[in-house]
Amino acid sequence: MLLAGCTSAPAYLPEPTVAPVEGCQWTAPEAGSLGYLRRVMAALEADDFVIVETEARLGLVTAQRSRVLAGYGAPWHEPMPFGLSGAFGLGAGHHRAGMAINLNRSFGVDPTQIERISVVARDKWVRVSRDLQVVEADGRLRSGRVVPSEAFCRALREALARLPEAPTS
Repeated sequence: MLLAGCTSAPAYLPEPTVAPVEGCQWTAPEAGSLGYLRRVMAALEADDFVIVETEARLGLVTAQRSRVLAGYGAPWHEPMPFGLSGAFGLGAGHHRAGMAINLNRSFGVDPTQIERISVVARDKWVRVSRDLQVVEADGRLRSGRVVPSEAFCRALREALARLPEAPTS
């Protein structure tokens, strides 16, 4: 059997859903240098992030931190499942009745919030992006969103200014 067909690209590219925050991009004369990237990594690690990936040629540092969201594993944080299961019975002779209902819900393991930061420091510009994901214990993604935070970016910029220049050996 022979299959043939054609495809075309969309007429336009999707627009970003969240506009970049002005405070999350700034100029730095040393941006792109190995010393500046080391300072970025040190500032993120001091804020309990774990460095996930670096690419010096691109000026990229990606880091993440996670925390358990206590209480989010409780059944009232999710919509009720469709349908209930149960049984009802009547007994003859001794006039007994019984009923059992199963809501198919239990207190599970709480999900984890993963905060991921990407810093691109290149060509005298620094740009920071931040996103949050909530992941269930079984690996399902509950929610994910880009979270631009001028306060976070300001704190990172101040931390970079406080750190000494790293040796470039």
